[in-house]
Amino acid sequence: MRELELLGLHSDEQHLVFTDEEGVRYTVTIDDQLRQLVRTERRALASLTNKQSELTPRDMQRLMRAGMTPAEIAVSYQVDQATVAQFEHVILGERAYIANLAKATTIGSDRQSPTAGELVPNRLATRGVDPTSITWDATRTGHQPWIVKVSFVQAANQLEATWEFDQRHHTLTALDDEARWLTETSVTSGVLPPAPNRAHQAAAPQPIDGQTLSLLDRLAARRGQRQSVLTETSEDTTANLIPVDEEPTPLPKPEVMSSEPSAPAQEDAVATTELPLTSPLDSEDSATQSAAKVVEELPHSEAEDDEPKTGILPGMEGLSASAPETEPTPPKRTKRGRPSVPQWDDIIFGRGK
Repeated sequence: MRELELLGLHSDEQHLVFTDEEGVRYTVTIDDQLRQLVRTERRALASLTNKQSELTPRDMQRLMRAGMTPAEIAVSYQVDQATVAQFEHVILGERAYIANLAKATTIGSDRQSPTAGELVPNRLATRGVDPTSITWDATRTGHQPWIVKVSFVQAANQLEATWEFDQRHHTLTALDDEARWLTETSVTSGVLPPAPNRAHQAAAPQPIDGQTLSLLDRLAARRGQRQSVLTETSEDTTANLIPVDEEPTPLPKPEVMSSEPSAPAQEDAVATTELPLTSPLDSEDSATQSAAKVVEELPHSEAEDDEPKTGILPGMEGLSASAPETEPTPPKRTKRGRPSVPQWDDIIFGRGK
């Protein structure tokens, strides 16, 4: 097959003129098929031109920062490799700077902990890896965190360990098994056991012995019971204060409405009744007997025990002063015309007119 070189358009503008190596000229008619091929090629050239114009220097740097080489960018985006290579030096310097920061990162919380640049070669040396085959690199895609990679050759196999590097806090986070093995803080044989869950251990119930159960039963039995305030000594002392032959009068219930006189009114009545006992009427026998009956029928109150009993007749101390359960009956009238002690109703409610 001969190669032809285009000389130009024929003078009739209907043919294209070509020539070979020997100078022989050839003509090709310009028909619809040729015009269609020319239009297709023109669109392809325009697309290639637009693609080259859309790839800005910033995009070239972003692609090289992500790990692409100038040759790969030139082939993928149909651009001049020399144009891309002029930004390569800056991007490679940035990637090397981040890789050195990652190597200087301390592995562990102790100040004396080794750095990643010291720990990784020592760990790989135990596996027979040549230190000269270890290479460090860092790449970044867009605004994602930096990815640090360590490549090495072991037993004719190209291996790689990957970490995520936090440039702000200077920390490395392992992303694969190789990286975890190289930067773990303690070397142990086999798989490391999972860390114990302290929360579950703290919440585990403890066994309860028989003594504890007995104590809990006693506490549960006493729950809800009212404890006595008075001790045995205080109860005995209180019992000694109350006379044997007397019982305390129950207090009236405030909620029950009754026509009976209250305790204060009765005390007033007692005070009123005792006054005539000190009068000269003591010489009269009938008056004395009536007064004794009134005193016997009067209700007893605790307040009278505290007051001096100046109106009690001799020989009347043994009489019970407890209040009667029913309403007292008025004393019998004497047949004599002498004045007598007023009746109980007259003392409480007054004399009727």
